[in-house]
Amino acid sequence: NGVVNGSFAAKSPLFGKASIGALMACTSLLAAGCSISLDALAQRVGKGLVLGLGGFCFAGIPLSVLVVQPSAANGFWGIWLLVPYVFQGLGRSVYEGTNRAVFADFFRGEQGTGAFANCMMQSGSAFFTSFLLQSTLPPGTCDRVMAYSVLAIAALTAPA
Repeated sequence: NGVVNGSFAAKSPLFGKASIGALMACTSLLAAGCSISLDALAQRVGKGLVLGLGGFCFAGIPLSVLVVQPSAANGFWGIWLLVPYVFQGLGRSVYEGTNRAVFADFFRGEQGTGAFANCMMQSGSAFFTSFLLQSTLPPGTCDRVMAYSVLAIAALTAPA
């Protein structure tokens, strides 16, 4: 949500820079709150469907930005700018819960240490790449490059 925070929420007349901390806290709260219900859903219908839901949520953020770019002309989406934060919260809940449960299922015992370290390395690499792109590309280009990158990664998470 770095692009959403910096490029849209910060410039939004409804939200502004001062609200970014609260928006991110709400994302974390939503992720925590949804973890119990998503865990129950995973037990009933399988982890694959829940992983697909998380991928859909992560894909929904850049897809919505690519379809209708938030701008001053549309009030940076007004209240609808909350939608990417909801997608981020749901996606994060899946990442932190169901995704890690899948890793625990596949990598038991001593293998789990390396597998979970790999998860952290992938997450850290994604953050590094995001910060690098945001600091080197012009804003409009960066938004599109980031959007297409996240869409590609989200597509890779779709269960086969």
